[in-house]
Amino acid sequence: MKFRTLLLGTAAAFTVAGGAQAAGLAAAGPVGYVKVCDAYGAGYWYVPGTDTCLHVGGYVLFDTIFYDDSRSLNAVGYTGLPTVADYTASWKFYTEEQLDFTARFMTDWGMGVAFVAIRSNHDAATIKGVNNLGYLDTAYLKIGPLKAGYDASTYDYGFNGLIDTPTAFDHDVHQNQLQFSTQFGGIGVLFGIEDPRDNVGGSGLYTGDLPDLVLALTGSMGGLSWKWSAATTDTTVGTGWGTQLGASYSWGGSFLKIQAAVSNGAGAAYGAGLTPMAFGDGTYWHVSGQGGIAWTSAFSTLLEAGYRGDPTGNAWEAAAEADWTIAKNVATGVEFYYIDPEALPSTWQVTWRTKVSFGS
Repeated sequence: MKFRTLLLGTAAAFTVAGGAQAAGLAAAGPVGYVKVCDAYGAGYWYVPGTDTCLHVGGYVLFDTIFYDDSRSLNAVGYTGLPTVADYTASWKFYTEEQLDFTARFMTDWGMGVAFVAIRSNHDAATIKGVNNLGYLDTAYLKIGPLKAGYDASTYDYGFNGLIDTPTAFDHDVHQNQLQFSTQFGGIGVLFGIEDPRDNVGGSGLYTGDLPDLVLALTGSMGGLSWKWSAATTDTTVGTGWGTQLGASYSWGGSFLKIQAAVSNGAGAAYGAGLTPMAFGDGTYWHVSGQGGIAWTSAFSTLLEAGYRGDPTGNAWEAAAEADWTIAKNVATGVEFYYIDPEALPSTWQVTWRTKVSFGS
């Protein structure tokens, strides 16, 4: 009887204690388990147990794209039909998402940075579970002046705008690379050793005997910034070269930007974003200009035009864009893009994009 009373009393005590603990947990407020790291700017926090600071960000965007004519938009297997041209349409939806991870830490050779961007996209050409559902967009490690990894080529300059329409006039590719950067009297110096198999056109015309070599100089003064770059690449039709100059001037959220490049035939990948031509002859060049006006803190417009020359035929392009910031980290914009190649029919497309960013 005493043993039974002891058991019942013990059970009752645990029940009361458990109930009190549950009540205490239910009433407890949020606890800050993550320690904020303010050494590298906003949004960083310490990885528990280390002195490494981590920042997580990214975005999700959704496009509605209209074309000037109907085209095949679907891929084999998506609907179970046997052909690539499962259906044609003059429009499509496109979704893209990206996660960015930036880790910063101090070393005996200066600050270390490890950056990874994982991206995926989905549209009518995506086979579920097979194509384009996840890939590494960028990944590199940088310690002091040295960087190694998969990132934008040292050669590239780039353009602005919410809707960054790919253009055949620009190099604009990511390559596996080793890069050294330093400063001399306000002039930035960058030297890149890059894998040609990641260059425009893949590895078909590259010998693999030598890597791509890129030298770039950068500078800025007030609202003016510029970049000059030169590259050499070893192809089956000879050693090619390309050089590019870009400059921009910005004021109060508005800007003007120009870009020009030229290369010989073997190095056409660095001239107008083209695969090196098998015959290796001729000069390739392009010029592009862009201007943006910030009418208010939430509304801006952009105009862009470019011209390309090469032995296969010249081409020109133009684009007009309007962007709105409709809420914090939420932007929408619409762009009209037109291209007229001399050897092909002209085409146009209209893109409406909504983009939500986080962690910025």
